Amino acid sequence: MPRGRRKTIKKSVKVIEFKPMTIKQKKELLVRALTDPKFRTQLERSPAKVFGVSKLSTIDAKIIKETMTKLQALETQITSLADELLCSCGVKNPLE
Repeated sequence: MPRGRRKTIKKSVKVIEFKPMTIKQKKELLVRALTDPKFRTQLERSPAKVFGVSKLSTIDAKIIKETMTKLQALETQITSLADELLCSCGVKNPLE
């Protein structure tokens, strides 16, 4: 290349802007996972597929893990409350 002349290479760069989940989106995820058993199963088995990506970001994976932990805690509380309600009403659990 002759001196004084520069070769300019233009590259097309795709900028991917990461936007973390909002509180509203997190709540929607939790409610859907709580109320939709199929969705919850998909979320447990292949969360990346649920979001339509090949791999989850570290932050998304953390959110999914936290959501599943919260769901388990909620299920434990609901079961406990159901047992208390059944016992206080004098109704025996037919499964026992």
